[in-house]
Amino acid sequence: MVPFRQTGMERIRRELPGFTMLELAGRTHMSVGVERPDELGAAILDFLREQATH
Repeated sequence: MVPFRQTGMERIRRELPGFTMLELAGRTHMSVGVERPDELGAAILDFLREQATH
């Protein structure tokens, strides 16, 4: 991972303690929804289901 991306991710984790970050394999910052839309869709559905139970 490029150092500035790692630094940004660490900052998000520090500043937003309730934030959930999911790293998907085979993605770039420009293509997360293009290379593996099924994996992204599954992650979104999991998140929404979890929110519905709270």
